[in-house]
Amino acid sequence: MPPKKGGNEKKESGRAKKAENEAKKKQDVAAAAERKEAAAWEDGAKQKKQKDLDKDAKKAADAARKAEAARQLADEEAAASGSKPKGTGQKGGAAKAKGKAKPAGP
Repeated sequence: MPPKKGGNEKKESGRAKKAENEAKKKQDVAAAAERKEAAAWEDGAKQKKQKDLDKDAKKAADAARKAEAARQLADEEAAASGSKPKGTGQKGGAAKAKGKAKPAGP
């Protein structure tokens, strides 16, 4: 038996209205999210970038200050001991290598 045409008009119009309302609600949520993101970009984008630049500059200045303090400390220690600071000399493994040459082969 073929399905009836038309059916319950009130039921169908209710379903159509519900579908329209859901679509409208999704559109409103998407538009609100877009407005919120746009506002965040307008308000915070430049400030965040400036904040990051300030943070990087502060880190670089701090590193330079620490390096200068370490250099001064090394100079003071060298002056106090009256000798030049020792350089990196050869380690034990290098001395062994110079000692006795091993023949090549088995």
